Amino acid sequence: MKNSSQTEQSNDVFDLTDSPWLPVRDHLGHPHLISLLDLFRSPADWADLDLRPHERVSIMRLLICITQAAIGAPEDADGWADFGQDLSEKTTAYLTNVRWQAAFNLLGDGPRFLQRRPAKQGEPTMVSKLVPNLASGNNPTNFDHGGGTERAMERAPLAMALLTFQNYYPLYGAGYKGRGPCVDGNMLHTFLRGANMREIILRNCLDEEIIANQLGGMGRPIWEKWPATPSDKLAVDNARLTYLGRLVPLHRTLWICDNRAHVLVGQDGWEYPSFEEYQEPSATVITTAKGDNRQLWASLDRAIWRDLHALTVLSTPANSKAGAPLIVKAHQNPKAAKPVDIWTGALVTDGKAKILDTVESVFHLESRLFTDVGRGIYERGVAYAQRRLNHLRDAVRAYGKAMKHESPSIPAAERHYWHALDRESEWLLKVACDPATGDLTFGGASRDNWTALVRESLLAAYEHACPRDTPRQIEAFAQGLRALQPPPAKLKTKKAAKRAENNPQTPNAHA
Repeated sequence: MKNSSQTEQSNDVFDLTDSPWLPVRDHLGHPHLISLLDLFRSPADWADLDLRPHERVSIMRLLICITQAAIGAPEDADGWADFGQDLSEKTTAYLTNVRWQAAFNLLGDGPRFLQRRPAKQGEPTMVSKLVPNLASGNNPTNFDHGGGTERAMERAPLAMALLTFQNYYPLYGAGYKGRGPCVDGNMLHTFLRGANMREIILRNCLDEEIIANQLGGMGRPIWEKWPATPSDKLAVDNARLTYLGRLVPLHRTLWICDNRAHVLVGQDGWEYPSFEEYQEPSATVITTAKGDNRQLWASLDRAIWRDLHALTVLSTPANSKAGAPLIVKAHQNPKAAKPVDIWTGALVTDGKAKILDTVESVFHLESRLFTDVGRGIYERGVAYAQRRLNHLRDAVRAYGKAMKHESPSIPAAERHYWHALDRESEWLLKVACDPATGDLTFGGASRDNWTALVRESLLAAYEHACPRDTPRQIEAFAQGLRALQPPPAKLKTKKAAKRAENNPQTPNAHA
């Protein structure tokens, strides 16, 4: 199998359609750099992308945009069976269309991929500013000590850096309030997985019904309707407010200098509407306790599995954004959902200009998790773990009081507890997805594996944070242990007892 990574580039244009820049892995797990044409000519030959979370999201959006610009979309959810039969033929023809082929050039004097010369050109900044993991500005220096030095980037990683910058970069520079649409609220992105890149791309496309009703219409990719100026309203609205227009964004005007060591970044650009106005297809929407909708965001302190049930809500009230990502809703029938593999990930910032880290996870979701019973079991399992965390805090606090510690090690106990559950969280999935499991309530006399795991993790975390090496520590440990296993709350009236019997989630009822 031959690809363009076996040839040398001899010019400074670097056409992304036929130049190697896209990291993938074959079915033996070997890494390759290929071009867009290599990928679309034989998408089944490649097993998966080989990228960091923010890069994966950016590339998936580009591949979906090219695909649906070339082959359109099925009319509704019933049209997926025949969709994509002509994927390779139409996408390769699309990428070689002379009308916009030049728009995929990374460098050169003509049109460029996602670049525009800033209206007001100041001093060029280092190109490493485009790469979150390189030291520059607010980026940490843990794994890179080259901040402040001139260094030219190779063309392939530079193309990736440009694309991820336009999708993801948070607030940058004084006087500009926009940010990449994918970083809004640290949103958690979700994509369906497949056996090869052909399946992965097609499984993450959307149908016309969803696109028209919830995403502002199909629109056209930005390279087809390139804004002549930042005030070109029709082209700008296409880029900001339509499905294909937003998938490959241009939120900031910039120009890569010919030395590939510097970049010109302008203050002009346009802001992409945030969640309140526009829902990204890969974002999950949850309803808060106050009844408000918000995106499911990623956190470095909360593993993704604790919110997994939110990704399986398919049926929601009319005109509601709440529920699973539109990508999942498009391919899952609420009445007969299929098992699916999903990838979830995010770039996490401090909400301003500082990039903190990335997170990602892969899950296999059985069809039962898309039902009220399976999802309810899973959600109660997460709630049970959270409820027992409160008992752990009380226990460590009681230990500290007995030891006359002003600052008992509650954070250390919490970290130990959640790390243990993070490592074994698949047990909750197994319990929730097991057809033999009834409508399970955790705790109490339940002998399920998740209840047992939570109890073991709780005790291990308490023992980790509260030593018992001296007689005084042993006495304090015993006092804390009583708080760790509180007796059921006493009910004052028969009416309250009856209400608790019908509501198994009463606090302390199932410790």
